[in-house]
Amino acid sequence: MQDDGNVLWEGNFKYCRFGMPNDYTKAYNQYVNDNKHVQSLMSFNQFKDVVHEYDDETHQYIYDKYVRMVESIKDKISMIDPSGGPYISVGMSLSPFGFKDLKVKDFEN
Repeated sequence: MQDDGNVLWEGNFKYCRFGMPNDYTKAYNQYVNDNKHVQSLMSFNQFKDVVHEYDDETHQYIYDKYVRMVESIKDKISMIDPSGGPYISVGMSLSPFGFKDLKVKDFEN
C-alpha cells in the first residue's frame, strides 16, 4: 500500500497476459443510425451485453456487423494475468490479497 492509497504491484511481467477494455461507441452509433425508424432501440448498456451473442447453430454472431466494429481501447489495461497468477481485473476486490474494502479502479504502467 502506497501513501497515496494506491497499491504497488511489482514483479517480472515477462510471461503475462494483459487485457484491454472494449470501446462500443462506433458499433452502437452505427446500430442507432441503421435503426432510426425503430421506435424502441436498445440502450448502450443493453447493446454492450447482446452484441457478443453467438448463434451455435449458424456459427455466427447474431449482431455480426456490429461486433466487428467493437474496438479495443489500446492505451488502457483492464486485466492482468501473470504466469502463476494472480489474475486481477478492474472492479475486482483486493480483499483476497489482504487489502480490505479495496477494489481495482485501474492499472497504470
